[in-house]
Amino acid sequence: MTQPRYDDIYVQALFDRMGRTYDLVNLVSSFGFSAFWRRQCVANLPITPGACVCDMMAGTGECWSHILRRGADTVISIDFSRVMTERQKRRRLSKGLPIDVRCENAVATSIPPESVDFVVSAFGLKTLGDVGLVRFGREIRRILKPNGHFSLLESLAEHIAQIILKDFNAPWVKVSVAKLQAIRNCKLVGISIERGQIQ
Repeated sequence: MTQPRYDDIYVQALFDRMGRTYDLVNLVSSFGFSAFWRRQCVANLPITPGACVCDMMAGTGECWSHILRRGADTVISIDFSRVMTERQKRRRLSKGLPIDVRCENAVATSIPPESVDFVVSAFGLKTLGDVGLVRFGREIRRILKPNGHFSLLESLAEHIAQIILKDFNAPWVKVSVAKLQAIRNCKLVGISIERGQIQ
């Protein structure tokens, strides 16, 4: 029997299994761009000194340094993978970081309502189905203070390719995503990927 793609137990177990190699796989599969994209995701927020920032579906805490450099006073890190949060705790301890690490589901956290200034989430949306995305959006709205801001990052091309391969049973797909003038003095920044199913 195949597990539903967005089932919480399945996703949690998947990230528990890949938790030890997550950073390396992310770095290699993004050709080293994942750190740049995370930095840009955080830079999209007008974080000011003293702010409270929630890093949702935080993985191993790769966004923390970017958040703390902006002067955030409090960082709450949410991830429901036990292996990922254990890695977060080791990172927090080794670097002496003031991070509140919580092993919780990002669609239903223990964070009090209207208590967070900013929410950031990098590469977590692909793990949520339609219902999960709605719940996640509602949770962001619930925890954000009035006039709070959020910034979400996802590997869109890979997500689109997987949908076409699985939902349309396509044998092969090529997806290109680009943004005009995303970097100064650069006409176009983008990515093209090709994916196929093993027969």
